[in-house]
Amino acid sequence: MAKIKYAEVNSSNVIVGVHNYEIPAAYLPTGYSLIDIEGVQDPTGLVGQTADKITETLDKRVILNQLSEADALRLQLKKLSTELDLKTKLGEDTTATQAEFDGVKLEYDNL
Repeated sequence: MAKIKYAEVNSSNVIVGVHNYEIPAAYLPTGYSLIDIEGVQDPTGLVGQTADKITETLDKRVILNQLSEADALRLQLKKLSTELDLKTKLGEDTTATQAEFDGVKLEYDNL
């Protein structure tokens, strides 16, 4: 994968994309610009952040749209529940999936 070198910034100073190549200004939407971010740690984590966050270290950066532990477990339970329903309808063995579901549910209940 090519190294990310540029951040695309909209007119509100929010990073809307990261690129491994320079986009000519003529191809950018009105009010958008590119900022050189070569060497920045985790440049994809900057998308949605304001351009002033580029200089912040990873430990000080706020992670947008990060799920809480409860939400992440709930999504996993939903996936396992759907898998259990499908296996039941197909007449497949659900023992391992049910055990995994029970373990995740216990972890979710203990939060």
